[in-house]
Amino acid sequence: MKKTLFVTIFIILFLAFTGCTAGAATHPPLNDAGKIATNAAGTLAAFSSSTSVAPIPAGANMQTYADPDFGFKLQYDTSWLLEVKPGSGMMYYDGRGRTIWLSKDGYIFQLAVIGGPGNVQDCAGIFHQNPTAHYWVYMVDNIELWRIKAEQGEINAYSTNELSSVNIISPLELYEEPKINEYTTSWGSYTCQPQFSNHGVLINYILPVSLAELQAGNFSQERLTELDNILVSLTWK
Repeated sequence: MKKTLFVTIFIILFLAFTGCTAGAATHPPLNDAGKIATNAAGTLAAFSSSTSVAPIPAGANMQTYADPDFGFKLQYDTSWLLEVKPGSGMMYYDGRGRTIWLSKDGYIFQLAVIGGPGNVQDCAGIFHQNPTAHYWVYMVDNIELWRIKAEQGEINAYSTNELSSVNIISPLELYEEPKINEYTTSWGSYTCQPQFSNHGVLINYILPVSLAELQAGNFSQERLTELDNILVSLTWK
């Protein structure tokens, strides 16, 4: 019960954080998924981080979830518990969309699909250091998604004494050399609301360990790899 309460509170905080900049966003929505990678084209070759997704075990009992309204599909082993909830959880989108939870042993894959294009600037950020050594890069339905290397003790979202969260991001712009001024060093920018088939999407992993436990190696690499396999299975019609 205590763990469930912490997870619920954690999800509320995550959704509140990702939605908190909606009123302040000054950039128009990017409705075309291809626009996300436009600024990064030509520079991605300098960021050659490889992927870590392992082959699905031969004995896995895979199942496919196909959403009847928003057109996406994903695959998961039936040892994971699937929960499908109406709405994206993003209040400023009037609840339109779908939220998917897949959970196993306290590890959670959360996919929130907005019922419309959303806005990549709602949760945009800056790379303050060279991202090459810090992210795995995955091609998901022709969109680049980056997952911070949690196995190296890094996260890019919230943490508590019991939970750590990883936001899946997509690069907006990348530089071969950093841009430095008196305030900051920038290697480019990213969004945690990539666009798929004219829908804004938020994806995050919740790990049932604190940041200190993660940094000490006290987590399941097997579960983390399964989360990655769910991620790369995501497709749209």
